[in-house]
Amino acid sequence: MRKHGENGHSSMRKFKVLSGQQVRPGYSNESLFACRHCGKRYRWKSTMRRHEQVECGGKEPMFQCPQCPYRAKQKGNLGVHVRKHHPQLMMLNDSIVQKSELKSE
Repeated sequence: MRKHGENGHSSMRKFKVLSGQQVRPGYSNESLFACRHCGKRYRWKSTMRRHEQVECGGKEPMFQCPQCPYRAKQKGNLGVHVRKHHPQLMMLNDSIVQKSELKSE
């Protein structure tokens, strides 16, 4: 069985260790761009803008899975969910379709 993290907890997220302290990604002093609302810091300005537009301030997820109650704030996360939990479906452009509906040419 694979262990996640040093203590084997599967709920541990990825942390960067600096001087024996755990630092959450996005809160590093090396990050240049800070969210105007919550202060979370990002290495890239585009990532900070996406955070402000779709994640920060308790915004509701806007991408709904057609098969279950799962909702995501980013389209890519919905795609990962669909591939993992609904293998009979596939993302095609901005739509989710049944694989059986695709015509083979």
